[in-house]
Amino acid sequence: MSRTSSSSVSVGITKAKAAPQRAVIVCFLLLLALHASVQIILSGLLQHGTLPGYGGQTAGSPIWNTLGNELSFANLYLTRPNAGYTAPFINSGNGAAASLWYELKPGTYEFYFFVMDFGDPSGEFGLNLFFEGDNTHPALAVYSTYGVSSARPVEAGRNTLALDGVTPVSAPSSRLSYTSGGVTVALTEFGFAEAASLGGPALDRIGNLDSQPDSALDGVGHFTLVVTPCTQLSIQVSELELCWSSDSNRTYQIEYRSTLTANAWIPEDAPIQGNGATNCVRKPVPDGEPQRFYRIRCLTE
Repeated sequence: MSRTSSSSVSVGITKAKAAPQRAVIVCFLLLLALHASVQIILSGLLQHGTLPGYGGQTAGSPIWNTLGNELSFANLYLTRPNAGYTAPFINSGNGAAASLWYELKPGTYEFYFFVMDFGDPSGEFGLNLFFEGDNTHPALAVYSTYGVSSARPVEAGRNTLALDGVTPVSAPSSRLSYTSGGVTVALTEFGFAEAASLGGPALDRIGNLDSQPDSALDGVGHFTLVVTPCTQLSIQVSELELCWSSDSNRTYQIEYRSTLTANAWIPEDAPIQGNGATNCVRKPVPDGEPQRFYRIRCLTE
């Protein structure tokens, strides 16, 4: 008569020595916590006119932003990403509802935004993006020619604007990508045109200070963000420990299986005499096997 008890260990997940099961659980929890924390908040957008031929230098007007609660500048309304230019708006109305606080996790985001048409669709326009509630210093600052889809960084030394549309600030040193909180945000595309270029009167979606149609065609912009983690966590195994309760008058055989054994159970070393308490054996993790399963088989009764 024989009996078998089995325990499975996944190799390549964690370095487990004294307490392998606990270490595996802890490492999985750490990985889940790390994944959950990889995010960044888009907290503001400002589009402004720039001086043609001056590398994105702000012209001071026209200006649209996501501050709300103001009468000096028109609002900018951002659509939900990856759903086209008819997608619902993330922000709306005026006041606090017009502001942004949008969570970005690793992935690609194609946004459209709408602004009140101002009647002069020529020249160059800049787009500033603000993150994590810092409304003074744009993390990304780009510009493009009206009707052209591109993303040119504002040149070093040029002035751009804070989210309030009034305060001049220097362009950020890295103007097409921004790293914070474990992620990098890269802006890969930006363009701005009249609504007519994307479908005509159906794109009257907003007014000056409200996300409601006002019988005038809107200006429509779009931009693409690619969010990637800055670091990749790697947890490696060097050794595992197998322990089991044993009787002194019995012998035990460690066996393993893996894809390299066609999942057949193979003896590991010679049988082991029980010690009447707890037998423990440490095994190095073999190269070339991403996963092994072990069991302890009792050979004698």
